[in-house]
Amino acid sequence: MNLKLSVIAFFLVFFVTFSKAPLALAIGDVGEGYKSFTLGDLKLTALSDATGQMPFSLFHGITEDELNVIASAANMEGALNSWINAFVVEKDSKLYLVDTGTGAKVAENLVKAGYKPEDIDFVLITHFHGDHIGGLIDSSGNPVYSKAKVYVPQKDMDYFMPETATVPGGDLARKALAPYEDSERLVIFDSDMEIEPGVETIASYGHTPGHSGFLFTGTDGELLVWGDIVHAYLVQFVRPEVTLTYDVDEDTARATRAKVLAEVTEKNQVIAGAHLPFPGVGKVVKAGETYRYNPYGD
Repeated sequence: MNLKLSVIAFFLVFFVTFSKAPLALAIGDVGEGYKSFTLGDLKLTALSDATGQMPFSLFHGITEDELNVIASAANMEGALNSWINAFVVEKDSKLYLVDTGTGAKVAENLVKAGYKPEDIDFVLITHFHGDHIGGLIDSSGNPVYSKAKVYVPQKDMDYFMPETATVPGGDLARKALAPYEDSERLVIFDSDMEIEPGVETIASYGHTPGHSGFLFTGTDGELLVWGDIVHAYLVQFVRPEVTLTYDVDEDTARATRAKVLAEVTEKNQVIAGAHLPFPGVGKVVKAGETYRYNPYGD
């Protein structure tokens, strides 16, 4: 089985396990497959991995009729579009890759953007779902990022990694992290910590037990790469209380989203989201009692 087919097969299993309604995944680029931004002394490059559609059955706290209205207004039917993005941040001559996608296109688009996998100094993992850690290894199980230190949250290690754990995604997590653990390049963080000056982890638990964002502070403000705070931008900026089947702890995920949306708005932070429309970079602003997402540059 080639890599592309193996990725598709994985996703069918992964999303059936979680939802009984698989995400329709398309392996392909969005435009050139990458887009770069300059934010003061930070260079941010978004990397496309895949696109997909989320069926209505995944959503909790909103009716199918309400979802149909939202989808129809955006020329969608029966499902909402989704994207899988990863991000490279260049700061102080060091390269940080936040998440690795499924293993479909991130590494390829990294090269298109002018980098090589061996250039990456740090891989920062927001959480252990397959669309974030699948790209750590190639189809033979070898590490893609041969020189990088890989930072992972302690609470996800505790939840996904034990051999006795039967949670969905545990087998993939153990396989993806094994070569980095074997080479002593796996760094486990607990709650908020500083990785390097101006680079810190931000606990944002709920979607998974250890789900975390990464905050980069530069000369022109702050950038928060926030992982899966928002899966469906058409829904969850307007209705932050809506959760998805993928959320391990829906109550905590809901509270975390409310907190993060309020904070990034108040602090005027640039945000980068794994499932926002590619390139997934923008700002959040208040819109009455709720929020609106403004893609960066708009």
